Amino acid sequence: MADARLVWRELSQAQPNVAPLIGQANDAFNNAADAASGILGRYQAGIEGKNDAEVRQELAAIKDEAGLDKWLANGGLNGRQVSDDVLGLVTGGRNTIIGYTNDRSIVRDRDGRLQFASDANSRLNAAEGRTASEWNDQQARQQWLRANAGLGTQAEEIARAAGSGPGEVRTGQFSRIGSHVFGNADAGQGPINGNTGALNVSEDTRLRLARTLQAEAGNQGVDGMIAVGSVIRNRAASGKYGTGIDGVIMKPGQFSAWNSETGYAGGEQGQNMNFQPNAQALAAADAILSGNYQDQTGGATHYYNPYISNPAWGARGADIAPAATSRVAYQQAMIDSGLFSPADIRAASDPIRSAEAAGQAERDRADAKIVEEQIAAANQALLDNPEINTPEQLRRAVMEDQNFTATENEQRYQNLRSIIADDPTRLRPATAEDPTTVAATVGAVEAASRALDANPQTSLFAQADRLAPDANQSAGQKLAAAVGLDAGNRENPTSWFGNTEEGFNQADLDRMVARVATRNQVSEEVAAAAMARAYEDDPWGKNTLANRFDADKVDAIIKSIGQNDERDYKEARRNVGVLQNRLETLRTNEQLLRAQLSQYPEGSAQRAAIQAQIDAGRQQMSAAEQELSKAQPRNSN
Repeated sequence: MADARLVWRELSQAQPNVAPLIGQANDAFNNAADAASGILGRYQAGIEGKNDAEVRQELAAIKDEAGLDKWLANGGLNGRQVSDDVLGLVTGGRNTIIGYTNDRSIVRDRDGRLQFASDANSRLNAAEGRTASEWNDQQARQQWLRANAGLGTQAEEIARAAGSGPGEVRTGQFSRIGSHVFGNADAGQGPINGNTGALNVSEDTRLRLARTLQAEAGNQGVDGMIAVGSVIRNRAASGKYGTGIDGVIMKPGQFSAWNSETGYAGGEQGQNMNFQPNAQALAAADAILSGNYQDQTGGATHYYNPYISNPAWGARGADIAPAATSRVAYQQAMIDSGLFSPADIRAASDPIRSAEAAGQAERDRADAKIVEEQIAAANQALLDNPEINTPEQLRRAVMEDQNFTATENEQRYQNLRSIIADDPTRLRPATAEDPTTVAATVGAVEAASRALDANPQTSLFAQADRLAPDANQSAGQKLAAAVGLDAGNRENPTSWFGNTEEGFNQADLDRMVARVATRNQVSEEVAAAAMARAYEDDPWGKNTLANRFDADKVDAIIKSIGQNDERDYKEARRNVGVLQNRLETLRTNEQLLRAQLSQYPEGSAQRAAIQAQIDAGRQQMSAAEQELSKAQPRNSN
């Protein structure tokens, strides 16, 4: 809106005739305007004062730059008339607050650096302490390793020479495994090999063994428990300390943990043995019972803890056998020093383990070669043995050989069978049977069979045996073959002259056999045998099955069978079979004896003895032949 005073000036300039009047009016107006301006000025000053007071109070409550920014963002000055002094206060306050914040950051940074320096100094001091301690420990470890370098080297040499297998521990020699020293207390007793393979024991025995191992060596790991288990098996094998695993464990005075149950020494040192063995103890017990373990004690039957006792039979310094410088002993020495961590001990044992593996591999190769040579020699001896002439005799001889394990003997037998299959003469030299013996035995069997066929009482059943159905042919098919019926054999059911002839039908004959068997309540083979006896190839009249196998004739033949004829026939046939088997066995034995006979010189005792066996066998064959001639059914009717 334009200023009123300017308007009046314009008017006064545009109308000079009324200038005096307008001039007076203008003066009056300006005076009024000045008075109004004075009033407005005083009002504005009052508002600014009030606002300044409020703003100063609000600014006093703001402590940081973020608070000032928030106050301004929320409209702290919006619509509020304040003096220039207060505006300067707001601007200066920002700078003051920022400076104060920076000062506090500087102080915090300074304090942080001082604390870091203090912490670093503390860490440095601690590191210096640890470094000194570690340096001392390292020096102690190096001194120990230098002092025991010979022990480690000797352990490697022994391991390389002996492999991972144990050496023998004889009286006066000892080995150390874990906390125990193992040896043999009995004077003159050598090592005992108790690992004779798997043992079949009850679950109670398994638990008793596991409890014993845990009680005796549970703090020495599986190796320590297996060593104690080896002693138990060695004692059981020796027979001096009780019978079997249970007998050894429960014999009074052998294992102090069981004194509470055996009553030995008034139960002193006895423990509560009714506990569940841990997994390691059970694993060790299973290894001992299965035979899948190595006796690291070298066949020991006794052991003791030198930290607890030192028996009269125990080790005395140099009595410790070389086995005591093995990997186990070296590890134990490192443990006893207290200077090495488990990782250090494992690392130090690695060269010994490598030497063990190399040595054991060499020993295994040498042992395998020796066993191979021994097996070859043993097999050849069996093949050359004139007393062994059959696979049964060979297997028995192989399996009874105690020089080899059961697995090795089974493999030996399979190899020998393969050799014999390729060349049977390796087991039994080719020797022809005595033709006189063959003729006599075969002839006797054939004569007995012919006699059964010719006997009226048994001939029908002999024929029935030959016509009995089997998986390939029915009784009717065998009957057709016996009498000569086939597809080319014509039948003439309707004409004398054959004008409508048809071929023979096997199904019709099968049904006829079945009807005869049902009608007479006999087996199909007996029905077929009766039909064979009644058969007419060209009967008077039509050539039909009904005419050729006359029903009345067939039934009459069956009815002629005595009540006990079939039973007597079967008994006679069984006797013939028994005598036939006996003759065949005697023939085989004679052939084997004749093969042996050829391997001994004339006049030798062995040859004479074999010839005597041959003669005795021939006498038995003569007796069997005589029995065959009498093997006829009783006349029961």
